[in-house]
Amino acid sequence: MLNILRLGLSGITVSNLRNTVTASNVSNINTIGYKKRRVELSEVNLRSSKILRQNLSKSFYSPTVSSFNRGVKVQGISVINTKGPIYETSNQTDLAIDGDGYFRIDLGNGRTAYTRNGALKVSSEGTLVTNDGYNLEPAITIPQTAKSIIINNDGTVQAEIEGESQMVNIGQIMLSRFPNPNGLKGIGSNLYERTMASGEPVIGSPGEEGFGKIFQGYLEDSNVDLAQEQVNLIIDQRTFEANVNIVKTADQIMKTIIDIKR
Repeated sequence: MLNILRLGLSGITVSNLRNTVTASNVSNINTIGYKKRRVELSEVNLRSSKILRQNLSKSFYSPTVSSFNRGVKVQGISVINTKGPIYETSNQTDLAIDGDGYFRIDLGNGRTAYTRNGALKVSSEGTLVTNDGYNLEPAITIPQTAKSIIINNDGTVQAEIEGESQMVNIGQIMLSRFPNPNGLKGIGSNLYERTMASGEPVIGSPGEEGFGKIFQGYLEDSNVDLAQEQVNLIIDQRTFEANVNIVKTADQIMKTIIDIKR
């Protein structure tokens, strides 16, 4: 009976976490560039139960391990990197990536983060930054005399400067991609850091194979499917109820056994 209680408890714990992840996905349905999460599960032995099995060829018993008493555990939480829909904003500092690349963000102290959120703005120092004030890597500085900027599909940044007859090149946006982007670790503010699971980042220019092109005046929406998340929520709720019933049933059986022994 104790094993049954542990089985039910493992299911309840997982259902609670899945509900939390689903709630997080739904709450970020309007977050620019957000990538939904998924709970990865695996079967686990709750306890090694030894059974005596007669060896027909010898006159002794040898122990074997039962694989019946199993539960479920969380293997990890993955980032699902399917692309979200791209929509037009007409804002010259809004950028979307049509491909697998990530914007490189300088967190300072030698740390680099990655994001699909291209809602940039111009800082007081004239650099292109995220909403939290982090610079792109490498930094792009817009001259104070610039009347407008053009960001091309290949990531080159040009500015229209007062007194200049031609557009002036002021920087180059670089992107990173990963062998396994699902292994990236979310660190908040729609930023990610590399992990051993994601592999080392490969740096390249927009337009190169596998990185994708940049589109100015567009943003990538969240890839959360509200209908699918609602279905997941219903499934998780029913799973939670079923595991609670398992625990209740095991408790009732244990109570009956105790009462009989009295």
